[in-house]
Amino acid sequence: MRAIASKLALVAVSSLFALGLIEVVSRFAQPVSPGTRTLSLAGETIDAVMESRFRHKAELIFRQVSDEFEALVTIDKFGNRIPEPLGNPSVIFLGDSFTFGHGLNDEETFVALYCAHTGLSCVNMGRSGSGTLVQLDVLVHYLETEGWRPEKVMLFVLAMTATLASGNDLLDNYYYARVQEVKATAENAEVAEQAVQEVKAPFHVDIWLKIRRWALDNINLARIVYFRFAPNLRVLLSTPPSTDILGLALEATRVAFDRLRKLSSRYGFEALIYILHPVQDIEGGTDQNTAIAIRDISGGIRVVSTADLFRGNSTSYYFAYDGHLNAHGAKRLAEFLQATR
Repeated sequence: MRAIASKLALVAVSSLFALGLIEVVSRFAQPVSPGTRTLSLAGETIDAVMESRFRHKAELIFRQVSDEFEALVTIDKFGNRIPEPLGNPSVIFLGDSFTFGHGLNDEETFVALYCAHTGLSCVNMGRSGSGTLVQLDVLVHYLETEGWRPEKVMLFVLAMTATLASGNDLLDNYYYARVQEVKATAENAEVAEQAVQEVKAPFHVDIWLKIRRWALDNINLARIVYFRFAPNLRVLLSTPPSTDILGLALEATRVAFDRLRKLSSRYGFEALIYILHPVQDIEGGTDQNTAIAIRDISGGIRVVSTADLFRGNSTSYYFAYDGHLNAHGAKRLAEFLQATR
């Protein structure tokens, strides 16, 4: 038994040494950046692009740089990504980093393409890392402070019910609802702030996100594998949420849609909901379940799933490592919006 244990230990040590050596070599031979860097035009790191919880820093110009893209981003005088509206905007695009156009040059975003083709005055209110409830706060801020009265507000929801991964608006809305619940029951502001810091994703989602983040931040081999096989890995590693957790996330999203409906009536604009699906939702064949769930809670607002636009060769429309729509995907979506306006 001792001999077997010694051999196993030797194999383990040798394997770890070999992996360590391969990791070192890979960092020189094929280094992969762990994520997107936000840089000034001079190449200096920019830590914050937001002026407040509602607005980007006005007239800021910066670059988003990764191994998959180098994109130029221009913020207008109102604190939104260009195009800058001329007078009262006809259309407001509301959403997260997919709407903002993460990884795309200014002229490549689906918002810019749509507005250039139609000649309409538009606003790109995409806010990276935000959920629907936060996005509606941003919308109200601009309607009140700028006095804008759009004809149409197009809400783009990045959603997938088969898993609650990072970036999923359903998960972001779950966070928002939990934070509001914690604040409402806290004894004072200090206790509320402490409690808010402890709000996490559901346990299994939180553990998976931490493991994934640690591996991609620290291991170049993991980044190489993810870079090459990310769409497939996203499908394989998508852990389904419990019925209770998904129910809470959908209920928070229903509340957001109900608020959008009321804002539509109050400010006199037409509201539309477009579902943007993560690539794994389409590749895994679960996008129809997502669409059904979103329609069930829409409260009568028209819901359009965009999955069919990217079906068949979906991976060609998304950045493999990053996961956002690439220029090809943004163009495809813009053409669809133009044809169905």
